[in-house]
Amino acid sequence: FNKSIEESRNAGDKNGDAMTVAERVQRINMHHTLNVYNSTCVGLFERHKLLFSLQLCFNILRGEGNIPRDEFEYFCFGGGMIDQKNQRPNLCKEWMTAVTWDRITELEVLPRFGGLIDNIEENECWK
Repeated sequence: FNKSIEESRNAGDKNGDAMTVAERVQRINMHHTLNVYNSTCVGLFERHKLLFSLQLCFNILRGEGNIPRDEFEYFCFGGGMIDQKNQRPNLCKEWMTAVTWDRITELEVLPRFGGLIDNIEENECWK
């Protein structure tokens, strides 16, 4: 901890100018995040390191506001219950299962994924 504080005091940009407080805080946070990652990975089995990395990455991105909450929850928990009465018919039945179609129609509700079904139906590259 002390090392990161000292380094942030002595560090500047390439011109030798002093860093702002925000830059110092960011550098300290990055240093501590890397140290937490490295220290934690020492005690993890190899197969668990990727999951820990993903969790750490998601938390950083969510903290920066780069992943909307609804998208994050969809990724973690999947979509909710599908009302199949209002669901578009699956025009890709020959290569897409009903469960996959349900997930895609639920995913399309999220703003960034609007138009996904049209794109899948129109483009052969999805097969």
